[in-house]
Amino acid sequence: RSVENVQTLAGAPSFFPLSTVDLLVAGQSLAVFDKQNHKLFDSKLSYPVSERFTTGDLAGRLMPAAERSNTLYFLDQGVLTAFSLPEGQVRWRLPSFGISAIQFDSQGMLYVDTTTAGPDDIKYSDTISFEKIPSVLLKVDPASGKILWKAEQRGERTIVSGKFLYSESVQQGGAGLAAALSDALNQPPGEGPVYFRLYRLDPATGEALWSLYREQRPLNLAIEGNCILLRFGNDLELFKFLAF
Repeated sequence: RSVENVQTLAGAPSFFPLSTVDLLVAGQSLAVFDKQNHKLFDSKLSYPVSERFTTGDLAGRLMPAAERSNTLYFLDQGVLTAFSLPEGQVRWRLPSFGISAIQFDSQGMLYVDTTTAGPDDIKYSDTISFEKIPSVLLKVDPASGKILWKAEQRGERTIVSGKFLYSESVQQGGAGLAAALSDALNQPPGEGPVYFRLYRLDPATGEALWSLYREQRPLNLAIEGNCILLRFGNDLELFKFLAF
């Protein structure tokens, strides 16, 4: 990027390439470029981008944005904004703190993994605050930003596969429980048990249709339509359910 293109940005820059545009983010500033390196527009963000997108092992693999149907969906720590492309007009804004991912189903509906956090929670690091705050899944109309439904305590990560909607929950047991379990088994204390649950959700309502529970987290989880594959060490578990 030329000095002229980035001189309005303040803070450590982060670069995020999408299919037709590139994003340059620094502090509370967003600059959007086309693939020929021409600036399309600038925008002032309500909050900085979460550090989960800029630092750590997942930086570069997670995106605080998605592009679909001439619209850029961008999330900072407190607001999800839909911009028109290439003009940059704000179509809508959805306040929500702790958004970790956005994705679309085959019908073009938008799903948002977020939390019940408030403005005060972003004063602390992601690892301290957001992991202790209840998660929420939102289904959003991408044209208007209207929340169609919200599902609380239905997992921390949404998985969309074809016409099917799932959510994954991974909960770590407490230290007290781990100590009691190790005493009962006469084993050295560990970090506590891990509880894994996979929900199948109704895309129309967000209600859980059924759930799959295991007292350990799978090393790999793969879902293709109505087929679910779990790997625990050297063991594989394959499930397939009737779909109508």
